[in-house]
Amino acid sequence: MTQQEFMERTGITPTAEDFDYIHAVYLNTSMNKDEFCKDFKKHGDSRIIRDVHVRVLNYEM
Repeated sequence: MTQQEFMERTGITPTAEDFDYIHAVYLNTSMNKDEFCKDFKKHGDSRIIRDVHVRVLNYEM
């Protein structure tokens, strides 16, 4: 998914750094773009999601 596609689907304009995080999370889900964006609008600022993402990146799970 491109940053433009994400912005069109969510109405959110992330920084380049934030989109790198968003895209990494998206690539590690089994959701399609629309499902992901809908869910991200509800839970995107979740501290739990960010913490789990960091742990996965660091192979701590």
